[in-house]
Amino acid sequence: MPDWLKETLEWVLKILGALSGVGGLAAVAALIYNGRKDKSNWDATQKRLDEEQHIKLEANYGERLRQAIEHLGNESDTIKQGACYELKRLAEDSERDRKSILEILTAYVREGIEECVQEPVYQNKELMFERKRPKTSVFVAAKVLTYLYYSFKLRADLHDFAVSCVDLAELELCGADLRGASLHDCILYKANFSGAWLHETWWNRSGICKANFSYANLSYTRFSDADLESSKFCSATLRGACFVDANLGYANLYGAVLMGTYLRSVEISGANLKGADFNGVNLCGIDFTSVDLSRAKLTNAHNLNTTKVDKWTTIDEHTEFSPGEREKFEARIAAAKATPTN
Repeated sequence: MPDWLKETLEWVLKILGALSGVGGLAAVAALIYNGRKDKSNWDATQKRLDEEQHIKLEANYGERLRQAIEHLGNESDTIKQGACYELKRLAEDSERDRKSILEILTAYVREGIEECVQEPVYQNKELMFERKRPKTSVFVAAKVLTYLYYSFKLRADLHDFAVSCVDLAELELCGADLRGASLHDCILYKANFSGAWLHETWWNRSGICKANFSYANLSYTRFSDADLESSKFCSATLRGACFVDANLGYANLYGAVLMGTYLRSVEISGANLKGADFNGVNLCGIDFTSVDLSRAKLTNAHNLNTTKVDKWTTIDEHTEFSPGEREKFEARIAAAKATPTN
């Protein structure tokens, strides 16, 4: 029973106690009828006001969207940055417009980066020109796309994106769909691709130091001659990924899944490999010096006996080995600790 009806009944009972006779009852009945009629009229009025308010808000959202799009086309990059922030605020207010805003900003980021693409020209392994850097508004738009992913689980669709020779340092595209993309000869220092879909992407000759790939899906991705020093791959999926002549020194691969990963001429010393899954990985010649392998899964890893270790290589009781491999690995670490250093 609604609260207003309960209150009306209590009021009626009080009046009944004070009134007597048919006339009193009739007056009470009239009061009840009028009360219900007033409540019905109030509800209808409130509904009409709500509908009018909704129409005004929708019109306001449409005007804000139109103005933001217009400002994105302005020559001033400062005004373009403001348009990106306005689209962010509009996405917070208008659920209806979120996907449109996602598509607008995604197209803006794609076009802004593509404007800077150049074909690489090398001489003695040195790039013959400076990489171009997109406008600041492109990076702001990418941050808004990251916000849309974390706030509303909306992914920017940038699959099959082809980029070469662009300075994209500190670019944020968390959660973006970059499946099949290629980023060659790029600067991606401190770039953030956390949670992104990066299946079958190619990263050749790119500087990707201190980048963040945590929780990203990098299945069948190829890193060739890529500098990934101190990058984060926490809980990332790297099934079938390929690392050739890549630098993973001091990288954080805590909990990463590397089943079936191909490693050739890879620098990995000093890396955090806690909880990493190397099941079935060929570790021939991999340098595990100063590497933390606590809780790592080395079951069925191939050529584990050829890996390099030192006295700072760490395993614990939770590190998983194939039968008979733990004792050999511990003996090699013990031998390294017993060897005097210069």
